[in-house]
Parts: sequence; C-alpha cells; structure tokens
Amino acid sequence: MRKKNLDSSQQVRRILRILRLLSSNNNMTSTEIFDHLIEDCKEVSIRSIQRDLKVLLDDGYLDKRKSGKVTLWKLKKHSNIDFSPKNIRESEMISFYILKAYISTFRGTTIETDLNELSTKLESMVPGAVFLEDPFYGDQNIGSYDYSDKHEILRLCIKHINEKNWIKIKYERLTDDLVKDYTIFPQFLYSYLGTIYLIAYNPTHKRSTNFAIQNIKSIDEIFNAIKTEPKFDYDKFRSERFAVIDGDVEMVKIVIKKAYVKYFENRHIHISQKITRSKSGNLNIELKVPISSDFISWLSRWCNAIADIQPKALKDELLLRLKDAVKTLDV
Repeated sequence: MRKKNLDSSQQVRRILRILRLLSSNNNMTSTEIFDHLIEDCKEVSIRSIQRDLKVLLDDGYLDKRKSGKVTLWKLKKHSNIDFSPKNIRESEMISFYILKAYISTFRGTTIETDLNELSTKLESMVPGAVFLEDPFYGDQNIGSYDYSDKHEILRLCIKHINEKNWIKIKYERLTDDLVKDYTIFPQFLYSYLGTIYLIAYNPTHKRSTNFAIQNIKSIDEIFNAIKTEPKFDYDKFRSERFAVIDGDVEMVKIVIKKAYVKYFENRHIHISQKITRSKSGNLNIELKVPISSDFISWLSRWCNAIADIQPKALKDELLLRLKDAVKTLDV
C-alpha cells in the first residue's frame, strides 16, 4: 500500500510538471518532456512519461500530431488550465514591470494583438507602471519606425523562425538602395533604437547577420531545402558588432577623462571590454570592435569625455567627421 501511494504521488507531480511545461512550450516530443523533467524527477523514465501523456490525452487535456516519425504533444486549446503565478515576490516585480514596458516596443506590429493579451495578464499580476515606457525602450533622439504597413513581413519572419525554414528575401540595402536577393536561415527578431531587426544566418558569409525589417521587400520559403539548421552563437554574434553593424574587429583603446569616470566605470559598452583605472584617475577602456559608422557615431557623442583614442587611424577618422560636420553647419 505504501509503495502504491508513493507511485501515485510521484505520478501526480509528474503530470503537474508536464501540464506546466506544455502551458508555455507547445509541440514537444515525449523525449523533450523527459529531458526537462529528469532534472527535477530523478525517478522518471521515458515509459512513465508516455503513460502520463496517454492519460492526459484520454482525459481531454492534450492534443497530439505526427511530424515525420515523431509525435508532438501540446495543451488542448480549451483546456482552461492556468499556471500563471498568483503571488509575485517583491524580488520578481522588477522583472514583470520591465517586461510590461518592453511590450510597448512592438506596438503597431503584427504581434500587437497577441501582446495585448499578455499585457492584460501582466496587468492582473502587477498593476500600474513604474517605468516610463517610451524613453525606457526607445531613443527619442532618432525616433522609432512605424511598422503598421509591415504586418505581413513580420508575420512571415515569425512563422519561418518558429518553423525553422530556409527563406529567400529581397532586401534593399541602406548604402546604395540596391535590392539584392539573400538566401538565409531566420533565427531571432530583436529591437534596437526604434528599429526591429531579423537576425539570420547567411551561408555566403558563414555567420549570422542583421536585416532591418523595413528594408525587407519580400520573403519566400525555400521548399525541400537540404541545408542543416545552423546554430546561433550569441557571444560570437555580439563580439562581431558594435550596436547593429558588424565587420572585422580591431583592438581599440579609449582614455576617459577623470571628470567622466563615474558615468563610464560601471557601464557595459561591449562584450569584449576591459576597464582599468590609471594613476592619474582616468579610465582606460580596451575593447575589440568593428570600426563601423555606429561606433564612430558613439565616439562623436562622447568626444568631450575622451582624452585619447587608439589606433591613430580611428582618431583621425573621428576628427575628420567632426571637422566636416562643423564645415557643413558653418555654411
């Protein structure tokens, strides 16, 4: 009897974990569910997971479908199971409020309707706002792009990211207005300074790169593609670019004047940065970045705080741009 009660208790815990897992991760195989549960339930086996899934299927909580040789499981659409947290700890509130503010970045996009539902749920858990949304997630100095006429492009990006499809896009380059065809593997969307970008693997360059959503003219799926799914290396992606633009990286050394040290000493500029203090009180920042227009623009913004820059070619380029700007404005 004692063993039977123990088995029943373990099954209840497993089933609750399965339902909680599928409530946020639809379309999972039994093996994927097992891999998640084995971390917490050492006694679990793939056979016990399969039995639990059948019980939930027979009782009307789950749906299943075949995808090739595997079976995918998901929570039934009208199962009315809600695993959202009812009690939020104070330490968790900041995360929920940041999420609420971040949602505003995607207003006017094709996913706004879905986000409104999430926003309503968040409001029930953490009512009100503590972050002023627009300044928090958008630099108003450069404005933010209106994506109201880009619904179809965004919808296709989301579709092909989720389905892991290779695609061909027509893309208008910023530098010369030339429209080019790219065969790519879409990986993520991200927002930076009022613009939404598609991160995608480019097999020609053998790396992941950015495509501004507003410059994508069309998206077509490549059917029967035999290319394997490329893995996304976050650290490599971040190290190859400053802000958005990528390129060949160079070692850069920046000396920050003592009067500006408090602003820079705890500020993360780039994944490669190393910061030290000099005896004079200045701050030395070393980082490996591409010498791109984004990086030079950032340096221009802080030229009053900078005592020195290396390499010399970068300093000369910065001075030339500042002089040209002065000449233009002085006309």
